[in-house]
Amino acid sequence: MDNSLEIRFWPLVPCLQEGADRIPLAIEMPVGEDSFSAFSFTLQIENLGRVIDCLEGEPIRSLSQTTGFLRFEQEITLTKPLKTGSGYGLYLTITFPDGSNTEAKSAIDVEPNQVRYGFLTGFKTEDSVSRNSALDFLLQQHCTHVQFYDWSYRPHQYEIEPIQFDQGKKYRDLMGKSVDLSVVKQSVEGLQHHGMKALAYGAVYAASKEYLQDHPEQGLYAFGGKPIDLIDKFFIMNIAEGNQWRKRILDQYCYATDTLGFDGIHMDTYGYPKIAFDNEQKPVYLDREFVSLINAWAKHGNENIFNNVGGWPADLTAKANQKAVYIEVWDPHTQYRHLRQLIQNHRGFGKPVVLAAYSRSFKESGTLDRKKALASTCLLMASTYAQGATPLLFGENGGILTQPYYVDYTPLRQEERNLLTSYTDFSIQYCQLLFGNDLVDVTESFAFGENREFEFSIPPQENTDLSEIGISFEGLPDTLWPIVHMDKKLIVINLINLIGQKDSLWNLEKEPLDKEAGITIQIPPYSPSMHFFMASPQIDNGRAHKLLGRQAEGLRGMAWEITIDALPVWTLVWAEL
Repeated sequence: MDNSLEIRFWPLVPCLQEGADRIPLAIEMPVGEDSFSAFSFTLQIENLGRVIDCLEGEPIRSLSQTTGFLRFEQEITLTKPLKTGSGYGLYLTITFPDGSNTEAKSAIDVEPNQVRYGFLTGFKTEDSVSRNSALDFLLQQHCTHVQFYDWSYRPHQYEIEPIQFDQGKKYRDLMGKSVDLSVVKQSVEGLQHHGMKALAYGAVYAASKEYLQDHPEQGLYAFGGKPIDLIDKFFIMNIAEGNQWRKRILDQYCYATDTLGFDGIHMDTYGYPKIAFDNEQKPVYLDREFVSLINAWAKHGNENIFNNVGGWPADLTAKANQKAVYIEVWDPHTQYRHLRQLIQNHRGFGKPVVLAAYSRSFKESGTLDRKKALASTCLLMASTYAQGATPLLFGENGGILTQPYYVDYTPLRQEERNLLTSYTDFSIQYCQLLFGNDLVDVTESFAFGENREFEFSIPPQENTDLSEIGISFEGLPDTLWPIVHMDKKLIVINLINLIGQKDSLWNLEKEPLDKEAGITIQIPPYSPSMHFFMASPQIDNGRAHKLLGRQAEGLRGMAWEITIDALPVWTLVWAEL
């Protein structure tokens, strides 16, 4: 099999709906060989190490040509619907007329309630040319929801008056960014055509200085009456029920959904103030008003996401009528254990948890060490997925977020996209092991401490000193970090390799892995027969491999013992009970 050819393929929908019997696929391959204009293929569908379906396709021909690539689209008919709540690896083997073949990998799940978030920021006239490639990248990341960042005319007035349009429907927003409303609409329609939800960015309480001056009774103030602002451009308004600002912002939301066709709103906040004062210096408690506002807008449609900056006030807003618990991560949540804490504190509300944890390691272009930035992002993604949440990282122009002003994203190189996409694919393929509703985190009780029942140890390796390497509960540097979940049928162990790292700060550069340690795991026999498997996005295209379990003397008597000789950055181990 010739895997030197750069073949890419992905589903043209972010996930399958329950009962779906077809998967639409896009396939791209390099231009340069006449034989590439026709080929046959085999699509193998795998779930947790088992082949679920194997489908053969007739030769198909090129539909279009992009820069350096031929593009094909094909709809695959399943022999039976895939199971709801499960993820599947898609392995495409392409055979060319001369008999040569090559393999490519993607994934799909049947999980209509999951939220995988992406972003778009480019709405200039010329961005319409690259819109299809942006949508392809979002589909490659399996994004179910996409935030349109900074698209409106003003934060308090989304629609510009027709007389103010210079040519067509074009304008500059409050930050001076050019917007062509036709490109906004084109992007909304393009996402919806592929089953993705388009969410309009809409800060819940931001207005221009001029608007506040004209409507001081709608503002929020510090004690003493000083207006509260962000960078002297965005002034904080009073969202309290009964204040005219609430009606104003809900009217803007209606314009976004009813006139422009957005599916919902990304309801943004800035993290402060938490308590402020109205124009009569009466206190306003924003956490309560956020919940009231979310629920008021949800009567118009609940395909919305609210931003809990730093995790506040997620304990309240998680109960409100919205699609996900969305947390923008800031200090003091700087370490891997803080990501775990944020996710574990909010998974119990029955909604997907999304972290906006910006990959600062990719930010400084002048001094950027891209290998270390890539290593950092891989660890960030693994740490987020392993705890049962998803990250907001990817979007416009194949870019990655590095800061809260999304316009200043960093474009990724193709080889970086390929590796990070393999992590996303892996999270889709094994979604029931990562996001299953019945899974409970038992790391503290089963894997660590005096009363633990599992045992983790690092076996010695020839010519490698591993004496200083440990097993950590909190994702400490220079350790292996196990995260354990269980339900009545499964034990799931995520192993994250932090060997060689100098710190546990999630958004700083990290060393590429250059020392692979092994691990031995002992687990009591919780059922008469237990079957063990492992997989990694960096091993065999994410395929599952069965592990040999052997009986050994464990902490509490007889145990099943498994050994993995070399751990990459992220390894998933599970036992079927």
